[in-house]
Amino acid sequence: MRAARIWLGLALVVHALLAGTYAVRAPAWEGPDENDHAYYASFLQATGRQPTILKSSATTGRAPWEEGSLGHHPPLYYALLVAVAAITGHGDCTPYWSPPPDRVPGAALQWQHGHDERAPVSAEISVLRWQRLLSTALGAVSIALAFALARELFPSRPGTAAWAALSLACLPQWSWMHGVLDNGNLAAALAAATSYVLVRGVRRRRLHVGAGVLLGLLLGTALLTKLTALFLLPLVVLAFTGAAVAWPGGRGRTLLGFAVAMVLAAAISGAWFWRNAQLYGDPLALVPHAVAYASNRLPADMRTSYLGGDFVWRTLHTTFAAVGWSLRPAPPAAEVAALIALGLGAVGWLWRLRTLAREGGAALSLALVSLVLTAAGYVQFNLSFIQPQGRYLFPAAGVGAVLVAAGLSALPWPRRPLWPTLAGAIVIAGAFALQHVHFLPALRTGDAPHRCYASSHEGLHTVGAPDRRTLEALTPEPGAALEGAPTFRWHDPLGSAATVYSVHIWFPDGLVFATWETAQLELTGDAWTIPDGYWATLPRGRTLRWRVRRVADRARGEAAREQPESELRELVRR
Repeated sequence: MRAARIWLGLALVVHALLAGTYAVRAPAWEGPDENDHAYYASFLQATGRQPTILKSSATTGRAPWEEGSLGHHPPLYYALLVAVAAITGHGDCTPYWSPPPDRVPGAALQWQHGHDERAPVSAEISVLRWQRLLSTALGAVSIALAFALARELFPSRPGTAAWAALSLACLPQWSWMHGVLDNGNLAAALAAATSYVLVRGVRRRRLHVGAGVLLGLLLGTALLTKLTALFLLPLVVLAFTGAAVAWPGGRGRTLLGFAVAMVLAAAISGAWFWRNAQLYGDPLALVPHAVAYASNRLPADMRTSYLGGDFVWRTLHTTFAAVGWSLRPAPPAAEVAALIALGLGAVGWLWRLRTLAREGGAALSLALVSLVLTAAGYVQFNLSFIQPQGRYLFPAAGVGAVLVAAGLSALPWPRRPLWPTLAGAIVIAGAFALQHVHFLPALRTGDAPHRCYASSHEGLHTVGAPDRRTLEALTPEPGAALEGAPTFRWHDPLGSAATVYSVHIWFPDGLVFATWETAQLELTGDAWTIPDGYWATLPRGRTLRWRVRRVADRARGEAAREQPESELRELVRR
């Protein structure tokens, strides 16, 4: 057991190095939907509520600018991102991103990148890295829980726990996804914790009130994180139902524990589903999601050919490694090695099926059910939307790692003391080689940073210190009620012909339209007339606030929140 714990410690160190390297070195927003995850958090911070689903304003009555690409997700993970930003002293970071004008389809990078990502990085990039490290920490929790799960299922096989932890830590896709922003990381950790508590309770025949409280907390927070965690609900029901049938002497306490779990889970997550029902007429918000992403829908006549071909191979590719926005795969040799390891694990199960099944018992059956439910949910989702990405299977990654490790441990390996050490060293060396030789070079931003780039901007939602208000706002006049699009004028006594300015306009809900940060408009001089198209999006009869602020020159190390700005003024669109 002591040796297994040493391997667990090594696995956690390897994970921290691999995922932490991506957290620090991967360019901003280049993770899958990472920019949209950051936007959700900034919206929550600025307005105190979640964004709505894309294309839903016509049915919800909410303003179009309140929509977000990930508005269908529950809010818990994003609240944690807001907390990380606040703890690090940068609670007012608003992400913006710019696509390269000549972007090549399939290129590794999706966005432009600028001087703020070069050392010393800007404050906004620094807080992004802290938020990414939350993902790294969640991955470590999941690895530790996979180790604990293996110890519960196969207590006489400490090597199973060690290899389950190490295999997760060295899985390239695991390292990548836990080095960027993704609410699936929290869902995976909560799912791993729920599976462990259930397996432990079944194995030790103790699914009573204490377990019910813990499972209620885990299930409720998981449902408040991502809908991929829905499989936990039937898993909990099945575990308690089986226990009530199998343990008649403790049936009353088991049923009481189940009731506590359900009530607590409903109390934690119920408000989210009620909100969806009131806003969209759908507790799971699947109908408005289908409208928003209709272009991703899978035609019914293509389902059989898709699921039997491309779906399988893309799932295998992306479960092992799919790094960057374009999902760069691992070299074929690495994928073949991974498939060989899976095959050997399957052979081990065939070799010692009765022994492994007897050791795992009913708890093993429950773990297998969690794997099947996760896979079924993934297939069901892909029957509607083309999204074959293995990261959606990560809520059951710990169970999968344990099963593969158990199969490998059952094979008749040579009885030599150095054999596990040598095999572990090869796996670890391979993981680091893939990261530093294959993946990181593909994520390089090049030697010519852009002025318009993927980054964040700090202080858009707050008013700066009085000594920064060295610009003078001229027009419109304070409190002006205007029918047509206004011209904003200002005076900057210390500005020059090359100084770039940004006009910030506050919407009633706290969001900000910013000419530079939102639309990449490079305003010089001392005036800007808002285009009719922008003016038409502003609400009528509502008080709007505006100001002018200089744009920070990142190449010179200037910070956005330290730039001179005008005082706030108000206007009304009639």
